[in-house]
Amino acid sequence: MNPILHTKKEVANALRLSTRSLDNLIREKKIPSLKVGARRLFDLDDVGTALKKLYGESYGEPAS
Repeated sequence: MNPILHTKKEVANALRLSTRSLDNLIREKKIPSLKVGARRLFDLDDVGTALKKLYGESYGEPAS
């Protein structure tokens, strides 16, 4: 099955981050992305997995 790829703006909105913060994560190679021409695309599942590895399994869960 082919992954659904998302733009930087879509991923930033989904993660509730600024695009600048997302740029920092990309530059630090903390999240995976795919460069297609001038565009940078993301598989949201892969980004979520990378952030959970980086910040722990509770990343993305609502605070209690």
